[in-house]
Amino acid sequence: KGTPKSLNSQNTTIPRVVTDLQMQFIYTTTSSVRLYWTAPNNTNLATTTPATYQISYYQQSGGNCLTTLTSTNFDDGTLINGSMASLAQGTVATSTVSGLLTNTAYCFAVKTNNGFNDSGLSNVYTASTISGSYTNYAGYPGTESTTLASSTSPYYFTGSIAIPSNKTLTIQPGTVVKLAPGLNITFGGNSTLVMGTSSDTVNAAVITSRDDDTYNGQAKNGSNTVVSDSTPGAGDWGKILGGTGAVVNINHGIISYGGGALNTPMMSFSAGTIAINNSIIQYSNNHGLIVGGATTSLTLSNSIIRNTLDVGLGITSSAIANVQGSTFTAIRRGISVD
Repeated sequence: KGTPKSLNSQNTTIPRVVTDLQMQFIYTTTSSVRLYWTAPNNTNLATTTPATYQISYYQQSGGNCLTTLTSTNFDDGTLINGSMASLAQGTVATSTVSGLLTNTAYCFAVKTNNGFNDSGLSNVYTASTISGSYTNYAGYPGTESTTLASSTSPYYFTGSIAIPSNKTLTIQPGTVVKLAPGLNITFGGNSTLVMGTSSDTVNAAVITSRDDDTYNGQAKNGSNTVVSDSTPGAGDWGKILGGTGAVVNINHGIISYGGGALNTPMMSFSAGTIAINNSIIQYSNNHGLIVGGATTSLTLSNSIIRNTLDVGLGITSSAIANVQGSTFTAIRRGISVD
């Protein structure tokens, strides 16, 4: 009988199949989508060849991606190759697919390779580029509680957003809100701002500058004219300002390029209950976040405050703050307590 080959000379491990291929809505443009998946086990005992991935895609045909893209025709699609060498099992992998048609649906799938074997076909995912138009508002839409939904995102506001008393503004995961210069978000008595959710770790909710093309490309007005100058800067818009009874619940949110004039924090609360988790506050023209007053309570966890002109987090006037697992970087002072 022949002698079995050593496991050290021939790898017998087939890479596990990607099962959660999806897209990150906030990065979608008229010509590109950003795909996201969790890196599977790519263990290889036989070689040090870096793990790689291959994406195949087709323009959707007949409304069913499960028949448009299969294991049989994977290699016949448009192929994109990339490296997963630095990604440990369970970490996030992303790839931006460009050169697509506007407002068009595509079918995507991915296989990984551990230097010896290919994995099976991932889940087949349908992703569409956007039309490039924006939902425009001149201020807070209406007088009741309102949801800015990802299905009608992105949004461009030309007037400040004043959340009415006892009402809630909800910004869903995957929703992008861009603000014209100088605009503020303010709270009436006992009003609430909700951004993102704790359960959706892939799609953040975004508040940013009109000129920030990172998310959903260039902002456009109601006439479908480009208004972005594509050069965002700290202080492009004003601040988020809360007082009596304000409630803020941000999970997987990104807030960028506020701070207005000098000495204007991007987020400032003199009262209320603020919970910010797994979020990013960045590019403020002054402080990132200031809380003050004995009736103000802040919970900041697993978040990043970065690239602010002065203090990342300021705690003043007997405010209560619980800060855990958060990072402060590229700022003059991380936390200031007065």
